[in-house]
Amino acid sequence: MIRLFTAIALPEAVRDHLEDLSAVLPGATWMDGDALHLTLRFIGEVDEDVADGIHAALSRVRAAPFEVSVRDLGVFGKDHRARILWAGVELSGALRGLKASIDTALRSQGLELEKRRYTPHITLARLKNPDEIRLRDFVESRNLAASVRFRAESFSLYSSVLTRGGAHYTQEAVYPLGAGAGAVPVVAPDDPWPL
Repeated sequence: MIRLFTAIALPEAVRDHLEDLSAVLPGATWMDGDALHLTLRFIGEVDEDVADGIHAALSRVRAAPFEVSVRDLGVFGKDHRARILWAGVELSGALRGLKASIDTALRSQGLELEKRRYTPHITLARLKNPDEIRLRDFVESRNLAASVRFRAESFSLYSSVLTRGGAHYTQEAVYPLGAGAGAVPVVAPDDPWPL
């Protein structure tokens, strides 16, 4: 079994910009810069033969490159029960279209649509019993500083391994955006799940 999701990798300058927002915030565990991404679709655990079909289906997704606008900060959960600190992403027509194309490709492989409404965001930190006032002050004081734009030239298929220290992500394949684009596997030759 392999745990998969699709996402847009962030350019290094954007990762650095978002990492610069981090601060001492009681209850926050900050994501490593290399782990920052814009999730498009969480797939979950699948057999490796299903993963091969998913890769083939995603290779056929066609969309043009587009601008991504990171615009604000927010949290999932209320008060001391807040669990995720995120940077919000504008749900543009191009992002919505790419997400729909990925959903269609995954449905062709027998995967059901997600039941939750898609809320594009970049997870910055995981929260555990945060100080409500300091968290609110943090979001308010850094909200405008979170704004940044970048051009999405590709999306990726990632695998995820859950550990005690958090999830570890591996980029398995990159799917360039643009006419006639094809998938570029990025797995190591000895990877147990060759694409």
